Amino acid sequence: MRALELLRGDDDGRWTVNRRARAECDGALDCDLGLCPLTNTVPVRRHGLHLAREQGPGQQFLMARVAVPELTVTPSAQTYTPLGGHRVRKASGSFRSDVQFDAAGIVVDHPGLASTLPGDGSGS
Repeated sequence: MRALELLRGDDDGRWTVNRRARAECDGALDCDLGLCPLTNTVPVRRHGLHLAREQGPGQQFLMARVAVPELTVTPSAQTYTPLGGHRVRKASGSFRSDVQFDAAGIVVDHPGLASTLPGDGSGS
């Protein structure tokens, strides 16, 4: 049985997994939950990368990555590069994806993974 009962990061970027220290993830400010595009929102909003009007330099972040379905936690170096037009390229190792955000910095299209449904958001 796979289980991840508790993943915790503190304000200093120290991580524990199931109450055990994970020093290899120290320095990460965020977690990246595999197959979940919403976790990309946090570093993008924090640094305003979705607001760039044109392509800019990439910023590298260390993330505590939770693999799915394995539920293993490992450090992951990820680069986020603003492309303009609310688009940001996420890259890690051989993975690359140009992610579309809305003006508030919420993921609206992560190619091959998820996208919002068309509509006006009114629920009608």
